[in-house]
Amino acid sequence: KYSAFAYYDKTSHHIIYDVGNLKKGSLDKQDLQVQIVMRVTDAETLLGKITTYKNTMNTYRTDGTLVSTSSTNTRIKVDSISKSKGTVSMGSVPFTITVNPRGEDLLQDSDTLTLVDELSGTMTVDPSSITITDRNGNQLPSNQWKISITKGTDSNSNTLTTMTLVIPDGEKLTIHYNASIDAPPNTAVTYRNTAYWYGYKGDSSSFVSDTVSYKADGSFGIG
Repeated sequence: KYSAFAYYDKTSHHIIYDVGNLKKGSLDKQDLQVQIVMRVTDAETLLGKITTYKNTMNTYRTDGTLVSTSSTNTRIKVDSISKSKGTVSMGSVPFTITVNPRGEDLLQDSDTLTLVDELSGTMTVDPSSITITDRNGNQLPSNQWKISITKGTDSNSNTLTTMTLVIPDGEKLTIHYNASIDAPPNTAVTYRNTAYWYGYKGDSSSFVSDTVSYKADGSFGIG
């Protein structure tokens, strides 16, 4: 027996509800609830920066005078990179990076994103082991992404391998690669591996760290 109409202004980001048949009278012991679901489109928030949003609701009479106002603040952080490591095998450590799990348009007005992966420790990335797959497990052709690898040192003078990947935006992608341990067998090597969006290291970083080693196994036979 009541009516409500909603109008949304994309320019001002205002939602106006025109609710009918509300007037003074005896309490009916029921409230009016309005639930609004908002989609975050701000590039910095989608790339990992913690952002505080303020949502304000005002109630007006028919003549335009203000009845009441209420507001709430919401802190939002979108995790769009996750990093994991596998078990040492054949002197190498396998790494997996999953990016953009919801397949959103993270960077508006751009078809690509730049992912930076830093590997601190005496290890070498094997470029031939790199594969990138979409959410359906299909491997992306090499012409759909670009890679560059450089070596230097970090602030503690440890070997630092920096891998930069330019990948498509708007897709959930999984990157796999192996890094060989540059040390003799049974030598402990400590590493730290960090992945982040270019320009958002402090906000979007996901990292793993460990101390690893490997054994030199062999056998011989006499015939």
